[in-house]
Amino acid sequence: MAMESWEAKIISLAILLTITIVFGFIPRALNVNGSQKIISAFNCIAGGVLMGTTLLHLLPEVMEDVENGLKQNEIDVHDYPIATLTVGLGFLLIVFVEMLAHTIQDWMAH
Repeated sequence: MAMESWEAKIISLAILLTITIVFGFIPRALNVNGSQKIISAFNCIAGGVLMGTTLLHLLPEVMEDVENGLKQNEIDVHDYPIATLTVGLGFLLIVFVEMLAHTIQDWMAH
């Protein structure tokens, strides 16, 4: 029995979500020991899973959907990678918000 495309996507989503949650919460559980290198390694693994999922799986689908949407609405952008630009700007926005939150948190602590 062959698996449908949407079934494979749901299973992949569940597996990736589980891996991300597990590796995201392990540092919280290990915080009692205070081992910063282990905590940092698990945080890097969790972040790597999220970034890998985005870049390897979601970005090609977004690029295809944006291209189809532009063609349907007859918008010509001269082959400019709008989807890639949008994803990149979204990533930079998240980095900026996170840096701002850390700055405010440090300022409030002092």
